[in-house]
Amino acid sequence: MNADIGVSVTGNAGPGAAENKPVGLVFIGVSSEKYSAVLENHFEGDRVSVREQAADAALLLALSAAEKL
Repeated sequence: MNADIGVSVTGNAGPGAAENKPVGLVFIGVSSEKYSAVLENHFEGDRVSVREQAADAALLLALSAAEKL
């Protein structure tokens, strides 16, 4: 693959806590040649809502990385 930015998302969207991780705990990482970051997020809502919030946050973080290219 030839990518300028890598994005990763992992966490617990629910419906219940898993491995002592509360529902809504999501980590988002982004990496490029000039920028890298990992964010710990605590989203609220049901499974669909947590997934939507995580996707939105991942896209914003990717945009931040792209602006630094």
